[in-house]
Amino acid sequence: MRESFKTRRNLRSLNKLGRYVDKSIKSLKAGQAVKLHRLKSAWLEAVGPFLGSQTEPVRIKGRVLFLVVSSPLWAQEVKLQQRLILSKLKSSLKDTTPTSITCWVGEPHAKKAGENRSQAEDETELVPWKTIPIPQSRLERIEQTLKSVKEERLRDKIRKILKLSVQREIYLIDQGQLPCPHCGNFRPPDSELCPSCERERAERLERSVMRLLIQKPWLSAQDIAERTKLKDRNQFQTIRKKLLGNLMLQAWQRTSGLEGPELSRSMDDDMRSLLMDITMLRCSLPAHSLQAKHFYFALGRRLADGYIKEPQDSSTEDSH
Repeated sequence: MRESFKTRRNLRSLNKLGRYVDKSIKSLKAGQAVKLHRLKSAWLEAVGPFLGSQTEPVRIKGRVLFLVVSSPLWAQEVKLQQRLILSKLKSSLKDTTPTSITCWVGEPHAKKAGENRSQAEDETELVPWKTIPIPQSRLERIEQTLKSVKEERLRDKIRKILKLSVQREIYLIDQGQLPCPHCGNFRPPDSELCPSCERERAERLERSVMRLLIQKPWLSAQDIAERTKLKDRNQFQTIRKKLLGNLMLQAWQRTSGLEGPELSRSMDDDMRSLLMDITMLRCSLPAHSLQAKHFYFALGRRLADGYIKEPQDSSTEDSH
């Protein structure tokens, strides 16, 4: 009796596995279509509609993103923005994050030659869950929801949308994705949140680290890790460099064209505070630990001289 029960259970497991493998094989082409669709969506989100209208991502091979551009000028534009674009794509394409972009001139968003598929076939490839059967219990729930809609045409449209939503949910769960605990959108099984919520969380964390560094510029990666959820040293360095770049830009804008005594005389309290913050941030040292060498290291000779050297009196300059 026990052996027959085990045999039946094994047969059920084998049948279930066979159905899963068969379903995986059938959905392989659809999976590739979904990956391409995600790539195009991520690209458009990263570059915006203006650049997106002149470019089209085709595939990622290894760590190289292959891109069709409408002219060599747009290829040059992509190259100029490559680091920024790749940084934005990193948060959207976690599994296949590209590290470089290769462009060739062609016709972005044009239908490939020899493609004579019908609109229905195109829709099936772009929406692979369209043919997935819906359980009867879910269909009954949809009809229950539609009871309050009196107008027949509107009811049919809503029914179609609800069915596609259920089919998409079934398909994504079958592909291993799970609902995001924050917004309910689907996320990859190896991610805690969906890409959108992940970006929002990363932005909130960056802002909190920025606020801490503005208040206490000398804090190290270890200090930040003890005070926030940021444990990645490389990410800390990226945030730190961004803040340092912003402060250095402010210093350059306020002192552009000034040299020597004229620069020293321009050092009001706000300017001196700004240069002090830059030096503490660059050297990871509090104010009481700074020496002249730290200012020269962090600011360069021109700004360090202006900060350290006392402004000469104009009458003294005239007598010389």
